[in-house]
Amino acid sequence: MDAKTLIRKAANRARWEYHDAMLSIIENYERFGDWRHGVDTAGEMPLEKLSIDSSSRLQGYPYGPMPMAIFNQIMKKLKIRYEDYVFIDLGSGKGRILLSASRYPFREVIGVEFARELHEAAEKNLQIYRRRHKGQRWHVEHGDAAEFRFPDENIVLFLFNPFGEPVLRKVLDNIETYIRDFGKSIYVVYSNAVHGAMLDASPDLLLREAFPMPRLFGLPAPPQYCPFGTRIYSGRR
Repeated sequence: MDAKTLIRKAANRARWEYHDAMLSIIENYERFGDWRHGVDTAGEMPLEKLSIDSSSRLQGYPYGPMPMAIFNQIMKKLKIRYEDYVFIDLGSGKGRILLSASRYPFREVIGVEFARELHEAAEKNLQIYRRRHKGQRWHVEHGDAAEFRFPDENIVLFLFNPFGEPVLRKVLDNIETYIRDFGKSIYVVYSNAVHGAMLDASPDLLLREAFPMPRLFGLPAPPQYCPFGTRIYSGRR
């Protein structure tokens, strides 16, 4: 085996060891956060183990929450007055993003989840969290994101790549209808933007910022988190 092959194998081994170590650090950090707040948002869960009564079932992706540290980095990119906006997370899972969003003074925090077990877990987590952090308005809805109708409010819409292109198309149609009917301010935060080109092509959305995979603890995040980067759009009015 020549020197170049040895170096390449050693580099690949080091890369995977780094990824494994980072994943372990992130998971332990998030589980500590859950323990500190008395909630349960960590871990992953395949959809086949969940109860889902929706035509969008085959377009959903397994549950895997975003680290709060990444979410906070993204929120700092928004140059808005949070008090003027309602925050909506489509594919809200166990509610981790909702808990994270509650640390900002949004007018209301709304989650939409089509898997009953995840929805019920989110309700439980929010009830526990609410007892310790009063004052925030919450609402979690068990339903299909493609059928959700946006309220007549200024909105920050958050998507952590929760579903495939067919469902995203329906959601985008609803976003465009919302923009044309209400004329309110909307920001769409699409993280791990696998289908970003679809939103780029919308005549009703303006791409405000696109940034690559974030860093955690000063180091590149493992590729499981946002390998397609994050894109922030605003509505054209």
